[in-house]
Amino acid sequence: RYARGLDAAGAARFIGMYVNDWTLDLGETGRRAVEALLARGAAAGLVPACPGLAWVD
Repeated sequence: RYARGLDAAGAARFIGMYVNDWTLDLGETGRRAVEALLARGAAAGLVPACPGLAWVD
């Protein structure tokens, strides 16, 4: 959807901008960051409260 019509160089540039080690594995630090982001969003009334996340490895 977002990269349709890109040539190989454009696709590589797109991947380089948005794919990194966090994409492969958030790790404990990344998971805590996601949970904190969701908690802040809920506290601000931007998203519904999330009682807990189920992480899939």
